[in-house]
Amino acid sequence: MPNTKPNNVPERPGPGAQILGDGKSCSSAIPTVEPLIVLENTSLAPQPKRSPRLRCYSRPVKPRARDNSAILGPLASHLPRQSLRSTRTVATGSEAKNRRMNQMAIAREVQRKLLPQHMPALETLDYAGSCEPAWTVGGDYYDFLDKGNGRVGFVLADVSGKGVSAALLMANLQASVRSQYVPALEDLGALFRSVNKLFYESVMVGFFATLFFAEYFDTTRRLRYVNCGHCPAFLVHADGQCEKLHATATVLGIFENWDCTVGEAAISCGDILVVYSDGVTEARNGSGEFFGEERLLAAVRANASLSAKRLAKAIAEAAHGFGGKEQDDDLTLLVARAC
Repeated sequence: MPNTKPNNVPERPGPGAQILGDGKSCSSAIPTVEPLIVLENTSLAPQPKRSPRLRCYSRPVKPRARDNSAILGPLASHLPRQSLRSTRTVATGSEAKNRRMNQMAIAREVQRKLLPQHMPALETLDYAGSCEPAWTVGGDYYDFLDKGNGRVGFVLADVSGKGVSAALLMANLQASVRSQYVPALEDLGALFRSVNKLFYESVMVGFFATLFFAEYFDTTRRLRYVNCGHCPAFLVHADGQCEKLHATATVLGIFENWDCTVGEAAISCGDILVVYSDGVTEARNGSGEFFGEERLLAAVRANASLSAKRLAKAIAEAAHGFGGKEQDDDLTLLVARAC
């Protein structure tokens, strides 16, 4: 068959030919370059896109609180990863619990320091107080306020609620009474109107406090008192008769417009004044029966010859013995015995 290819089309150079700049080929051999080898070079191959999540940042690594191996020692290498995670969780929870316990222990110590650290000396009255919170901290408190010259104010208060919230309100109420005591001492009605106003402005709706205040004059053995919705105080005379010092006003913190009256009583040698929180009379036994006022009065009469401090302890032990179980409420006592 005749050759039909045009004469002006050059022959395709062979694989060993080199193409020159003028388009002519050179038959001199050059090293053969395999394309596949070039394509397999990873520097030229297309690279996969990086996930944004895999980007590296120069961010400091937070040290772990505690390595599992430090907790388990040689056992760590023999436990599966899930068990190690569970152990770390338990350890972290235990550390948090210990921190909370330490904080509550500090709070209890702070509250204990709020109780009177100084007892003004009186010639005609032996007195003492005690407070046992049902929880680590509580909402009861007692206080002794020294006016000087044989004039002492006795306070026992009970804030609604329990625990930390009650303890904070207790501290607020105590600060209000202490700050207002001296300026308004000659007018007890004005004193507690001011205290109620300050407390009313500090508490949420539904919170309140009961309070018993008595001011004793060493020279005259006279007692002036205000009972703000609190349990009636017992004035047990030397002959065994009991005079109850009932409420002279409603509770503190409920009403903005609040007022009170002031009561008076005389204390003779051998008489005993007992002020208490409802944690005493409302201590319950296994049958749900309350300790009550009658048992409280019986405990006072049975231990009337004791000092004020030992009498307060005897009353508390009688309430605990009757309850026979975990304490339900703060138990606070203030006892004074005329000499």
